[in-house]
Amino acid sequence: MFGFLAQQFKTEMQDPLDKPPSLPKTIQRIQETIYSFFKANSRLVWRGCAISLQEIFENCFPVKSAPVLGYQSAAHFIFDPLLSMLTAGTNPVQMQGASFCIKYLIEYFLDQRESASADLQLEMIDIVEKLHQPLLQSTTKYQVDNESQLGTIQTLIERLGIRVVVTEHYNHMDGLVKLCLKATGQLSKPPQKRAAYDLIAVLGENL
Repeated sequence: MFGFLAQQFKTEMQDPLDKPPSLPKTIQRIQETIYSFFKANSRLVWRGCAISLQEIFENCFPVKSAPVLGYQSAAHFIFDPLLSMLTAGTNPVQMQGASFCIKYLIEYFLDQRESASADLQLEMIDIVEKLHQPLLQSTTKYQVDNESQLGTIQTLIERLGIRVVVTEHYNHMDGLVKLCLKATGQLSKPPQKRAAYDLIAVLGENL
C-alpha cells in the first residue's frame, strides 16, 4: 500500500497534520510503520516492506543524493535505519526483516547503477560506493549471519568484485570467514548454512 501511495503522490505525499507539511517527516512515520511489520517473521511480508521502501525512494526523492533530515542522502535516509536495526541486535526476527530489505535494496541500487538514465546512473554509482563499506563493517562487527545478510555480501562481491572486502584501506576477509564458519554451525538452519557456503565459494573464486 505504501509503495502504491508513493507512486501516486510522489513528492506530494505529505501529511497535512504537519505544520508546515513535510515530505521527509511523513516518510519517516511511514518507515516506522513498515519496520513494525518485520516482526511478522514472513518473507512475503518482508518483501512487501522492501518494495514499499524501494518505491518511496524511487518516487518521492527526485534528487537521490540530496540530504534528507540530517542523513547524507535520500539513500541513507532509507538505508541507514535498517543498518541500525542490525547493530542494535535486540530482536533476531526484526534483524532478519531488516536484512531482507537491505538485500532487496542493494540489488535494486546495483541494477539501477547499470540500467538507469545517465544522470541517475552516476547518482547510483555514488550511492553504492558509499553504502557497501558501512554494510560490511556492520555485518562483521555485529556478526549478522542470517541468510539475507550473507546473500547481500555475496551479491556485492559478484557485482563489484573482491574490492568490497579487501583494499589497502580495509580488510573484512578474516571477519567474513569467521562469520561463515559460525553460520555453518550445528545450530544454524539449512538456508543460513547454504548462504554461508555460497559466500565462502564466492570469496574463494574472487581472490
